[in-house]
Amino acid sequence: MYRNKNDKDGSCANMGASSEKQFSKTLESFGLSNQATGFKDQIRHIDFFVDVKIRVDVKSRKRLHRGGDKQDEYVWIEFVGNSGKKGWLYGEATHIAFERQRDFVVVPRANLANLCEEIVCDEFVSSPVNAHLMRYQRPNKKDQCSLIPMHTITKSLPCLIIKKHS
Repeated sequence: MYRNKNDKDGSCANMGASSEKQFSKTLESFGLSNQATGFKDQIRHIDFFVDVKIRVDVKSRKRLHRGGDKQDEYVWIEFVGNSGKKGWLYGEATHIAFERQRDFVVVPRANLANLCEEIVCDEFVSSPVNAHLMRYQRPNKKDQCSLIPMHTITKSLPCLIIKKHS
């Protein structure tokens, strides 16, 4: 750990080391591998090299039911797709980016899958308005979806909120 000569008691170096450790853990929670840099790079103000191998599946804003307005309070989660195969929740993306009116909420897909498996009941409902934490299947379709409150996702998972570029 680098310590500046003016950091008499080492408290600044310790604070920096603590933040860097937390940042490294944050990157790892998003599936990003990272490597701390050496002294020469730290002098250049580079603390980490990050290997970005992210595959993102972007989900647009949705209505709660046909004819309704697009909203940001709930997101539709797809457990099983129209074909009867695994839905996007179990796809090859490393991250899911949920669009909201002003931003995107990016979460690790595997963490989202684990959360949804824990909180969504296996019981089926016949109407999309009743799909809150319940499974909904459209008539004569193979898909299985559920409505999850966005605040549950943002409070339970590591997330990155990215303001939309205007």
